[in-house]
Amino acid sequence: HPQAQWTVTADRLASRSRNTPFAGRRLRGRVVHTILRGRMTVRDRALAHPRESDDDETPEPETAHA
Repeated sequence: HPQAQWTVTADRLASRSRNTPFAGRRLRGRVVHTILRGRMTVRDRALAHPRESDDDETPEPETAHA
């Protein structure tokens, strides 16, 4: 949502750290979904179902062989 506006407060942060230089600032734009390693980890600003976000194995990078 590029036009969404919101005010930064510690309780609205998804980080373990609650301090931010942006506290109290009004910002434009909002992350709605997050994709990590091809899997949806945040959907509609909420953590995705664990089966969708757990990534027990990191895939090996593909390499081209000559």
